Amino acid sequence: MHAEEKYTGKENVTVNKMQKRKQQTEKVQLLRETFGTNIRSLREEAGITQKKLAASIGASKTSISLYESFQRMPSPDTLVSLARVFHKSTDSLLGRNDKRWIDVSGLKEDVSGLKKEVSELRTDVDQLKEDSASMRETLTRVAVTQENIVLPCLSALAEGHAHLAETLAPKDRVDNLENDMVFMKTVVSSLADRLSKLEKAQ
Repeated sequence: MHAEEKYTGKENVTVNKMQKRKQQTEKVQLLRETFGTNIRSLREEAGITQKKLAASIGASKTSISLYESFQRMPSPDTLVSLARVFHKSTDSLLGRNDKRWIDVSGLKEDVSGLKKEVSELRTDVDQLKEDSASMRETLTRVAVTQENIVLPCLSALAEGHAHLAETLAPKDRVDNLENDMVFMKTVVSSLADRLSKLEKAQ
């Protein structure tokens, strides 16, 4: 009885070893298939031949063919070289998720685009500064013209109007003309205030 149990125990150990060996073989084969499929897909997407890919990593065309036919796995150094060629991580080539990997292949173009936009914005700002300076100069000329020319002319006109009214017109007409003159002075003063506010706002 004990001899039979001992024999059965050895049999179980042998079966367990065989199962583990089979599982390990299946894992290795799955890894080869995943790696080979990824390499073939990336190579075809890049539009390069097995020979060209082999030359870029210092390997033989036969090696690439063996990878893609699931018959061989690369050495660690070759794996790293392949990852660099395709701008991928080694984990992604082996079918593992690698969230640390970031594709920066288009970063240079994005930076160039941003630099161009910044340059255009600076040009717009410079143009706005020039427009603002031009507007300020125009307002200054308007203010000077108002003070030195418009107001004296209107004042002289009002005085002449009053003198003429006193000389030629009857008293009721004179009163009306005086009212008109007061109104004109009010309009001139309002215009001066508006121009002054506009100049301060700029």
